[in-house]
Amino acid sequence: MRGVPMFNFPAFHEAAARLRAQGHEVFSPAEKDAEAGQDGTKPALTTAHYMAIDLPEVCRADVVVVLPGYEKSQGCKIELAVADEIGKQVLDSETLKPLDHPFHIVVGIITKHKI
Repeated sequence: MRGVPMFNFPAFHEAAARLRAQGHEVFSPAEKDAEAGQDGTKPALTTAHYMAIDLPEVCRADVVVVLPGYEKSQGCKIELAVADEIGKQVLDSETLKPLDHPFHIVVGIITKHKI
């Protein structure tokens, strides 16, 4: 997440770990970036680069789980526009309840949720 120290990786990692501990399968964009060598200190690549990775995951997901802070993420706006268009439910990362306002940061995509 541009504009946030370390692209907000610590918050993404914490949320992904918490969701996995609850038994969910999670795709975390931050973990995918880390696998590719991004440690939060290197310059970000283009939004198109990240969307090529993240949007297929949004399409495969059962639900999209989000963190607060969406206003700092261009990519999130794109991901959530796609999620909305294809009818994906968007959940708060802490409560796992549906959001009244859908624009928040994508944390992970639960592929088998138990909600």
